[in-house]
Parts: sequence; C-alpha cells; structure tokens
Amino acid sequence: MHEAKVFRPKYENMYAPKVRRKTSFPVPACRLSSAINIPPFPEVLRDDPARAAERTRGVRKNYDKKDRKIKTAGRTGGTAAEKENRMNKYLESIAAGRIIVAGHRGAKSCRPENTMPSFAAAVEAGVDCIETDIHQTADGKLVLMHDGKVDRTTDSRGLIREMTLEQIKSLDAGSWFSEEYAGTRVPTLGELLEFAKPHRDLLLNLELKDYPRDVGEMAYVTADKVIAAVESAGLADRVMINSFSWQILKYVHDRYGDRYPLHGFHPGFIMQSPEEDIFPILTYVCMFNCVRREDGSVNWSPDKSREERRRDFEDVKKVLGCEPCVCGWESPETMQTGIEYGVSMFTCNDPAKAIGVLKELGAR
Repeated sequence: MHEAKVFRPKYENMYAPKVRRKTSFPVPACRLSSAINIPPFPEVLRDDPARAAERTRGVRKNYDKKDRKIKTAGRTGGTAAEKENRMNKYLESIAAGRIIVAGHRGAKSCRPENTMPSFAAAVEAGVDCIETDIHQTADGKLVLMHDGKVDRTTDSRGLIREMTLEQIKSLDAGSWFSEEYAGTRVPTLGELLEFAKPHRDLLLNLELKDYPRDVGEMAYVTADKVIAAVESAGLADRVMINSFSWQILKYVHDRYGDRYPLHGFHPGFIMQSPEEDIFPILTYVCMFNCVRREDGSVNWSPDKSREERRRDFEDVKKVLGCEPCVCGWESPETMQTGIEYGVSMFTCNDPAKAIGVLKELGAR
C-alpha cells in the first residue's frame, strides 16, 4: 500500500521538552508534568492584568473568525471550502446551543471499552457522539485502544506499535471485563467508520494516541492516515480530532486548516503546550481541575471554590473562545453544575445514565 507522504511541521522540534520521560503519556498526566515549566493559563493572566488585556485582543481575532463560522453553520452559498466548514455537525451543535453527550470509549461502564459492543451500546443509549482512541500498528493499520500497550484490556502483553494487525486481531479484548464478552476483538478504525455510516447524526471524537515524544514521525503519519480514512468514508463532516499532544493538534491545523474541529485540554500543560497560543485553534477544551505548584509538580485536587471553578470555565469560553467540556460528570449534581458552567459536551462512561439525568434536568 502506498504510504502517506509526511508533512513535516516546522515547529516539530522547536519546543521539544528538554526533559524526556520513559513513561508514555498520558498515564497518568502527573508523571510528566514536571517536563513543562509553565503555569495554567488563567492563573497567569489573572496575575498580570496588562498581559491579560493584550492576550484577549490577540485571541479575539481568532475567536471572531471561529464565531462567524459557527454562526453560518449549515447555511448554503459561499465557496466550497466555506461550505465544508459550515457543514461540520459539531459547529451546527454549537450554533444551535445543543449539549452533546459523548460515549467515552463507547459505553465503558457496561461494555468492554473501545469495542464494537461498547459502541453499539452507546448508540442504543442515544448518544450524540462516540469518543475513541487510535493507535497505529507495526504494519501501519489503525486500531482502537486507549493504552499504548495491550496489557490492560486484552489477554496478552506488548506495545501496539510493535504488533501487527493480525496479532492484535487474535487477542481477546472482552474477557477482562466479563466472560460474557469473551472473544471480543479489538476493532479497527475502519470498522467504526462503517458502523457509524448509517447513523447519520452520530458524531465521532477521534483521539490520536500516537505522540511525537513517544514515536517520532510516526505520530504525524497516524494523523494523516486517520484523516484519509475519515474522508474516504465520507464522514469528515461528523468528525472532531482530539489529542493530548499540542504538536499533533497544531500539525492537523497547519495541514488541514479549519476542516476539522480540534479538541484539547485545559490547563495547557496537560497537552505539554509550551505556549498559550494553542488554544485559538481549538474548538472544544476538556476541563481538568488541576494547578501547577511552585516546584513544578501538579496538584490534581486543588481546593477551589465553586466561583473559582466557574471562572475557569468562563475563561475558556469567553477569553479563549473555546467550548468547555468535561469527562465523567454523570450524577445529577455534577451535570447540573456543568450546565451552570456552560459545558457544551459531556463525555460519559455510562451514557444511558447521563442522558436520563439531562432529561430530568430539562436539558435534553
């Protein structure tokens, strides 16, 4: 098969972390946080009003462009490129003010994660979106699994990037969860895309798990292959690209422009972002409640007031121009809080439960 030509971003090594960790990212994120020495974005700006004003002006230009695109989502007329941007279903959801419910790795609380039974359960529950994770195998195929190793969710051991598709397909990806799902296989991206086709309103949040810091150039090849598969399946208008790597997000934006909404994380150090300017290219930002300590370590459970948390969400939406989203908020209390904070997407482990809660709250 012809290999995709690699587009080499000029910034690939510009901001490479000086400290390289053996542990692959992001399991867990706190293990590599000391490699980046920048504090969370909002705290920086709150301490420097002049810088905040300058930063707001800089982001405003990008936000205005994004806002115009969102406001015209779904309208006819304009250039072919403009039509393509307007047709993306995520932008239509934003324009309509709809809250998206995404199934986290399908319906991972009731089915083995990132498997076809899990994706089917999510659709049966009524999700708007399926979130999944993508790795490239040793022979260049795209498979769906969260971890870089097969150890946790199959009956074998080893790195995905060192195994062929045939080897991956021979693994049992269901028994670890329940004997009921014994023999369940690891799906390919192609299988998910074919599954999604008849569900015409189903969105896909594709998280790219191959990172430049771990696999080098292969990470960019993975991104290109994912997008090529999406476009071959005719699903570009239903896809968002997601990554914990700022380099991958910037690469996709530099090569494909605004064709795909991008999903990142806040604070920026979670993406190993060396600069604040990654946020203007993002559409959705998943909110983490964490702060960097003065010694460079990360506090993953800071004692923040409800008002401080609300302000974090407002900063992302009003200053950075991104849609805040959360993962794992499924109780009536947390979902009500999310609605009050302006959350645009809930990524849920038990989507059926989450959808029921939103209905009770009158938000669906």
